[in-house]
Amino acid sequence: MAGPNYVAAPLKAITREMIVEIARRTVSYGPLKEATYVGLGALEFVDFRLAYERLGIETLISIEENHPLERLEFNRPYDGIRIMQGTTNSKLPEIEELKSSRCVIWLDYTSRLRQSEQRDLAYLASVLAPGSALFVCLNRVASERDLDVVRSEFGDYFDESLPKTSYIGPNLADRQREVAERVVRKHLATRVDLASVELVIDVRYADSAKMQVLGWVFGPVGADVSADCRLAELDFTTIARDGAPLDLAWPSLTLPEWNALSKQLPATLDSMVPPHKWVGEEHIQRFLTLHRWGRPMAAANA
Repeated sequence: MAGPNYVAAPLKAITREMIVEIARRTVSYGPLKEATYVGLGALEFVDFRLAYERLGIETLISIEENHPLERLEFNRPYDGIRIMQGTTNSKLPEIEELKSSRCVIWLDYTSRLRQSEQRDLAYLASVLAPGSALFVCLNRVASERDLDVVRSEFGDYFDESLPKTSYIGPNLADRQREVAERVVRKHLATRVDLASVELVIDVRYADSAKMQVLGWVFGPVGADVSADCRLAELDFTTIARDGAPLDLAWPSLTLPEWNALSKQLPATLDSMVPPHKWVGEEHIQRFLTLHRWGRPMAAANA
């Protein structure tokens, strides 16, 4: 079984693990083997390996706009992965499984929440079956000079009554979460089956770029999704964190320092003793947040 690659992008690898854990909990609504996985596989298909090997999902569909089909087919790890060439806006409506089976969707965008990404969310919220999970990864960087572009990207959801600072810097992630939630719930309300939905993850991290992962689980009308899937047991979810986002940052620790802290586990910030005076509280807190998910590069390669 392939493990996560913590070397090139350790925090992104951790968010993948979190997505897998949430998706696994949707087994409360039925076997994952019968579900469909839809993602943006690019050339590496990392998330497809996780969907098949860790979740047991056998119907796998990748949407890809930029690479030649022959190269994509060569690089896919399983011949059973169906590759659709085009944009998500054009190809998602062509996937019949989105309407006929439970699904796990991960749209690993590299852009901000533009109107095109909003259209994807709107469509998926209108069709995904109860028991499905939807995750999106978004860029969360905008400076003051980007404000006009962000206004165009948000479209009708741009709130002119808010100060400019609401759409730049770290505040952009809050606006993207608000708009994504509004889009999902607005289009969920148009459905005949009146399914329910719950925002279950809002993780913010920065490997080479500042990114944000948002995720929802859909349930039957009137269902308590968090209770059905026991999501409060997962301390990284918005359920366990009373709606608050989780900010991930890698601690500045050597391998010996990491090991010295590991020996003290389980522990809290108050009980943890620094290995020496140069390891500050900030990095100990980061260690406590991440130690279950990743290790320093030298240990990850061991």
